Amino acid sequence: MKTSIGAHSLLVHIAFYATVFGAYNASVDKNFSGADGTTVGGTKMYATIASAINGVPSSNSSAYYIYIKNGRYVEHVTMNKPYVTLIGQDRDSAVLSFNLAQGSPNGSSTWGADCATIKITASNFTAMNMTFENAFDYLGNMVKDTSDAGYIKSAQALTVRTAGGSNKAFFKNCVIAGYQDPLFAELGTQYYKKCVIKGAVDFIYGGGQAAFDSCDIVCRNRPNKNPMGYITAPSTQSAQAYGLVFFNCTLKKELTSIPAGSYSLGRPWHPSAGNGAADPNAVGMSVYMNCWMDDMIKPVGWDSMSGKDANGNKIWFVPYKTTDSRLYEYKSAGPGAIPVANPPYRKFLTDSEAANYTVLKVLGGWLPDESTLAGNGIAMAAAPPPRIHLERKRGNVYLKIKTAGTITSLSTVSVDGRMIPTSSSLLKVNGEYAVRLEFGPGSSAMGKGVYFITCRTPEGQFTSRVYSVE
Repeated sequence: MKTSIGAHSLLVHIAFYATVFGAYNASVDKNFSGADGTTVGGTKMYATIASAINGVPSSNSSAYYIYIKNGRYVEHVTMNKPYVTLIGQDRDSAVLSFNLAQGSPNGSSTWGADCATIKITASNFTAMNMTFENAFDYLGNMVKDTSDAGYIKSAQALTVRTAGGSNKAFFKNCVIAGYQDPLFAELGTQYYKKCVIKGAVDFIYGGGQAAFDSCDIVCRNRPNKNPMGYITAPSTQSAQAYGLVFFNCTLKKELTSIPAGSYSLGRPWHPSAGNGAADPNAVGMSVYMNCWMDDMIKPVGWDSMSGKDANGNKIWFVPYKTTDSRLYEYKSAGPGAIPVANPPYRKFLTDSEAANYTVLKVLGGWLPDESTLAGNGIAMAAAPPPRIHLERKRGNVYLKIKTAGTITSLSTVSVDGRMIPTSSSLLKVNGEYAVRLEFGPGSSAMGKGVYFITCRTPEGQFTSRVYSVE
């Protein structure tokens, strides 16, 4: 069979398929056109995040890694399988997005809290290097006339919801963005590390036990509103020792035009206890430990929040009553901080009280094993892949591979599963490997088609897809 190798050198189109390919159980690529679950280079391929989650065994009881290639995935996702980790190729370019508000039409009803872009109902979920957003046009809806047929009254638009069944959820280096209610830390223990959380109204809320470690808390613009927004709305049960606790976080504003004193640190949320009346046991906790605050934080610090009594009458829950809320600070800094406590509103923890607030204590003794994640190649997810081209020299065909690392082994497989052997040793000369391909008797050379070149290094496994052309 005629080969497609030219007389001098052959440059083929090479697409890097998945960084550290072998470290993952599955990979999601929105441009993948094959059947969901097709195995490529040892990894199952999917075109959507939801289909990759569906592909996780229902009996899964160990770490299952799903790599998300860059792209905007417009999906409404439920994470209902335990021990699943989503790892984005790049935090700002691997985006899970959906456009729903609680009041968006849904047949004869509305979406309610199920409008969340991702709802987590299983334990031990991890997300790394990704952006999660609810793309509902909150600002556009806000300026519509209330008589407009397109106006949505219930404009809460959740992005992430840790619902029933969720526990030990871990977000690292992620963006969670929305306007009203984007992060519903509803239930379970959860840890947010080096994340960016953007919102305007009660944008971190719920009854979960959550630690926010070295995160950027970004207050967004909500024009012509005073106050412009509220960062937290905790509904922590009174029997629960910890609620929403922020360690070494930066509270900043998205635009410099956001006025001083336009945001509060939070307000106590008492959701309905099931009979329409506000739950008296929801004594919400928000605590800021060693946080830097820009000047949009109002000097009084906190706001009140209303609910209803058993007769349906409006009642108010206030920051200064310990029966209503548990709202504290410790060693705040920046223009939004105050030098001296201002009780009964801005209450400071003493040194001895602050000693009871650590990430480990808030998480009930649990911490995710980040070394295990790195050991599975995830820390190398941004490593540059080897650069590969084909070259013909004195009748032989070579893979020419440039890489800063060391290749320990290599394989070439055609799209129909044929293994193409190599006879060259893996010797690196001037930063480049030259590996000769062997086409035995009766075997075709690399003709027109698709081939997969897999390079294994101490850091992980890299697979490139090669399109050979005549």
